Amino acid sequence: MANTPLFLAPDEHRAELIQVDRALDSMRDAGFDLTAAIGEPLDNSIEAEATLMRVLPVFGRGKKTIDSMIIADNGIGIDPTQMHHVLSMGYSSRYGKRQGLGRFGVGLKLAGLSLGERIDIYSKQTGNPKIYHSYIDLQEIRDGKQHYITTTEAEAWPAEAAKLMVGRDDRPFASGTVVVFGKIDRLSSGGTYGTSLDQKIAELRKFIARAYRTFIDTGRVFELDGKVVTLHDPLFLRDNPRIISRYKPLDPRGELIEETDLNIDGHKVHVAVAIVPKEFRPWQGAGGEVDYKGQDITEFQINADNTAKISILRNGREIYYDIIPRLLEGGRSDKVLRYVAVEVSFPAELDEYFQVRNVKRGAEPVSKLRTELREWLKPPVKQALRQVRALWKETETQRRFENGEHSGSMDTASKVVPALPSGLAGRGRPPSRRRKWFSRPLRTWAWTPTRTPPRSKSFASRSTPSPSRCWTPSGRARSSW
Repeated sequence: MANTPLFLAPDEHRAELIQVDRALDSMRDAGFDLTAAIGEPLDNSIEAEATLMRVLPVFGRGKKTIDSMIIADNGIGIDPTQMHHVLSMGYSSRYGKRQGLGRFGVGLKLAGLSLGERIDIYSKQTGNPKIYHSYIDLQEIRDGKQHYITTTEAEAWPAEAAKLMVGRDDRPFASGTVVVFGKIDRLSSGGTYGTSLDQKIAELRKFIARAYRTFIDTGRVFELDGKVVTLHDPLFLRDNPRIISRYKPLDPRGELIEETDLNIDGHKVHVAVAIVPKEFRPWQGAGGEVDYKGQDITEFQINADNTAKISILRNGREIYYDIIPRLLEGGRSDKVLRYVAVEVSFPAELDEYFQVRNVKRGAEPVSKLRTELREWLKPPVKQALRQVRALWKETETQRRFENGEHSGSMDTASKVVPALPSGLAGRGRPPSRRRKWFSRPLRTWAWTPTRTPPRSKSFASRSTPSPSRCWTPSGRARSSW
């Protein structure tokens, strides 16, 4: 084993621990999409005690591209003596801690680089009139122009961000931070098989509304492209301003079936099962797309698949919203499951039990925990399915009563008769001479005994069969001989 210290080894026997430019290029494929990427600076804003967070996409010509994404907040700001560390890979002032939303020290950097080649941070603290700036630029790193991350004084907020750093009273924020994901090269209209930018922004709005619902519910404000984001609760138990304003004086709410706290190694995992408001599941076949008035409700994100989606929250922030295979009975075969909502909320101390990834997107309970959750969920999910079907049965009974006792059978007949296949008779005749089977008068048939016909002497010696009875048109007896 060599005793020569590494720093004294000859150059030809030394190598950098990381080839920075290539490593950063490789990290651009870390698994972030637009929603997950924007979630990282929003998480930091919440950690910085911000009460107002704004996200602004800066579009290119013709709105065919997004050149940059700006995330601004009114939080406490970043200490300028520590600011240059913020963009250093692996650094986090909360590294390894489980009290907040961050933990690994790579989220913001990987998020920004997954969209573009540059990240800029501007920040100001209360009582300090100066704005400070740090950045990282992949092209400059490749060209050998950037070797370090530095903090310098900025003259002002970036032009596009300046309008975001004021309150609703137009007074400048006393403190706050601006993050700019720039030189974006991975957001476009997507071509024939891609997703349009408008749709991507719409998905981002849905993500913010759902992922940060607990924070919106407690008073924090999120804005996207100049519009306030209202919360979306998959269980429909929290106040949703859109629903309240649209359906007043009604107040559609989900129905909580059951909730509990499971004790996992001394930590509580809260589990709740609910069904969406009855106004959004008015009859069988509505599919979660229309309400009791027949109006479109796709904005309320009722699952279009034939199963329930599970919402998993870590420290109050949703990190997973999708199907967990084999967690619920019924699978994709029971379409009623789309109206069932399941929420699982756990503290960050149980990250390993939920196999949390560093992108904060994706969580799946380990085998033992999955089994425990599955067993607890069985009764309330079955009860939820029964209640949905009971409402549909009640609705159908009421409809038949209002339309007449036999309205159901009459409806069926009206659908069946026109669907009967045409017969072969009359195909060769002109249309004017064809006779429809349903236009011919019905013939009445009666039970009539037939008369015995006369027999000649040559048959006298033979045994004569008894006269038989047969169905004949009434009034016209016919022999069965």
